[in-house]
Amino acid sequence: MKFTYLTKAEFEALSEYGKEKYADEKRNHEMKETQEAAKVAAETAAGVAVEAVKTELIATIDAQKVEIDALTVKIDETDKKREAVEAKMERIQATTRNAETAGLKAEIAKAFEKDGEGRKQLADFKTKKSFNLDISGDGLLTEKAPGVIGVPAGTTAQQWIMPIGIPHEAIQARDIIPVYPTEFNSINYVQFIKGQGAIANTLPGGTKPQFDYTPIPKVALVVKPAGWVTVQEEFLDDIVGSGAFLAQELPWAYKDEETRQVFKGNGTTELPGLYSTVATALNYAGFMAAGPNSNGWDKLVVGLTNSRRSLRPGDAIWISPEAYGELLMNKSEGVEQEYDYPIQATTAGQLAIGGVPIYFHTVFAPTEGITGNFNRGVALWQKKGITLRTSTEADQNFFKNLVTFLIEARIAMTPFFPESFKKIDFTRVT
Repeated sequence: MKFTYLTKAEFEALSEYGKEKYADEKRNHEMKETQEAAKVAAETAAGVAVEAVKTELIATIDAQKVEIDALTVKIDETDKKREAVEAKMERIQATTRNAETAGLKAEIAKAFEKDGEGRKQLADFKTKKSFNLDISGDGLLTEKAPGVIGVPAGTTAQQWIMPIGIPHEAIQARDIIPVYPTEFNSINYVQFIKGQGAIANTLPGGTKPQFDYTPIPKVALVVKPAGWVTVQEEFLDDIVGSGAFLAQELPWAYKDEETRQVFKGNGTTELPGLYSTVATALNYAGFMAAGPNSNGWDKLVVGLTNSRRSLRPGDAIWISPEAYGELLMNKSEGVEQEYDYPIQATTAGQLAIGGVPIYFHTVFAPTEGITGNFNRGVALWQKKGITLRTSTEADQNFFKNLVTFLIEARIAMTPFFPESFKKIDFTRVT
């Protein structure tokens, strides 16, 4: 039943029941129209979406057709190239076959020449019914056998590792002697020695004995061991590890010189060497079983005893590598040939006697050595530590692409207990 809208007057003329019924019908009518409008809108939107998808699919298919056409062209080009290669290979193979058979044809033609063996056998072929022709093969094509592949010069790889440096001593003087800092150019101190008189007993009311000490001023001047080396920049650029070598080598070279001065310095322009200017010779007085011709172990004992007699007990011994070797070989003369001295050795082979360690260094000649108190009896003073510097502007370095490496330090040495240090002479005349 078709719904009809009422005017305001017609609606007012209805009863209350009629008004409610009209309102229900109006609501149902408007709901139905809304649903139909939504359906139409949905169908329209779906149609538009379908058309959009269809258009997109058509565009995709067209694009794929273009790609397929391009691939087809590439495949055709590849086929043409492959056919060209195959044709070239066929020509090469044909040329090779012709070359291989050309020599054989020439040999056969040669055999059937006027006086050839082939013509003679051909004349007898009707009666003998056989044909046997030998071909020398001088004109046949021969193939070269494959050769063995070798290693041409310049084709092998090379490996470079870090360079090997200069040998140096593992233990240096500054490893045993204390090293202190200083800000001054000299180290000054007073060393007292015994003067006149001594403490003694006196009688009641008697005059007490007088004694004194003599103060001796001491001065240790700061010296500067130094050196430099100049290299080309290409030395650093082209030699693998050359820079690291110099950085390690120069401090070790400095320590070699410092140790030499500690033991063998001249005391004027160099440090006062403990062996060359400070130590005194061994005194064998009081030793019944030891003398200048005793073995090495005996002389070490005498040296330590001399230090103890001077009230400056030794705490280290320095000798030459040769003397160290003699100590290792020197045993008792009995059947067992065991060491009969109070000898100790660490797991690293470090010898000691009476608890005093024994060090060796090449600064000492084969028959030289020294004992003494190296912990309290001497000290090194550093105004400037071991310093390594480089410069590309020294002299004409900048113009010639040179690099200068400079190693230096400023040090002084104070032998506080000179009476503790005793020279050892391992010369043995028997």
